[in-house]
Amino acid sequence: MPQYMIPHGTILSHTLDANTQTSIFSFFTEEETRSSYYRANIPFCLDFTTLHPETDIPFLMTVTAPDFFLHTSLNQKEFEQLMPKQGMHQHNTYDLIFILEGEFYQRIENEWHRYIPGSCCLLNTNVRHMEDYSRNCRFVTLSLAPDFLKSLFSREQELIFQVERERKETDLTKFILQNTSEDDQIGKNYIDFIPRLGKQWIQNNIHHTFDVLTQQILTPGDGSTFMIKALICQIFRFLDCEEYYHTQPIHLGNSVETSIFTTVTKYMEKTHGRISRSELANLLNYSGSTISTVVRKYTGMSIFSYGTSFTMQEAARLLSSTSLNVSEIATRLSFSDRTHFYKLFREAYGMTPKEYRKQSKK
Repeated sequence: MPQYMIPHGTILSHTLDANTQTSIFSFFTEEETRSSYYRANIPFCLDFTTLHPETDIPFLMTVTAPDFFLHTSLNQKEFEQLMPKQGMHQHNTYDLIFILEGEFYQRIENEWHRYIPGSCCLLNTNVRHMEDYSRNCRFVTLSLAPDFLKSLFSREQELIFQVERERKETDLTKFILQNTSEDDQIGKNYIDFIPRLGKQWIQNNIHHTFDVLTQQILTPGDGSTFMIKALICQIFRFLDCEEYYHTQPIHLGNSVETSIFTTVTKYMEKTHGRISRSELANLLNYSGSTISTVVRKYTGMSIFSYGTSFTMQEAARLLSSTSLNVSEIATRLSFSDRTHFYKLFREAYGMTPKEYRKQSKK
């Protein structure tokens, strides 16, 4: 059993001040299960992580995104303090995790998976996972916002070449188009990529493409947006080629559970999370315990915590897009205790509502 696990991106909360951190990332944690939800407010992010557990500096991470850069490290004491405290997590982005060196172990929902150098996986936004940081390894995570990812594969965009317009359907294109469809955004799906060629080909092609992509993000200029999109498409093109990679799509959960979770999510969106377990039970004609089990399976959260995530999203929207004061927003969201509203908001965004409003206006 792996000894040290930490969610990808957690160290950001220990290295950035609140204003900088929440302008790019925010976090919501279900304390009972230590399952966390990570939100990135950017179209894409590139994260290089290096782990050498037995050295003086066991953890190194470099994160780069549009107009953002962070390099951080942990010494042995910090590493040993933080590693055991982490739990399962999920993101609002699609995460492509590519192994550069060493063996990488990852828990996806209830099972551990081993990845070798050159292999990778693409997780959708609903899959809970947890990295094992107990072994020497180096990997890169390319996080992509759903709309940004969908734009790369959309057939509605202007395509110049006939081969682009007649792109054949593959495991990867089906995965992306189905998972980014408005009709199917709650399934727990991911896809594994197993390399067919050797180390030298991987280094000459995929490693090189990540290097060029990093350089474009760090030193942007005219046309960089198009260059970055092209480089990401190039990475997917390598992964999607049968000559280079074997693909293995994985679908988790069953149709009944998916239907329950879809309906619960729609009611959460409609009520901004202000709906009780008993109300959901009456509306869905399922027992409260069944609904709780499904919600926890799909999110790692209790019904209350899942609902609160929608409530805080609406609170953040009202703070940034209206002139309502904090008390009015709390009342609109059915909070009789403003102190409780403040507490939940700070837990979700790392700052008070007033601080969030000030930050959002910059």
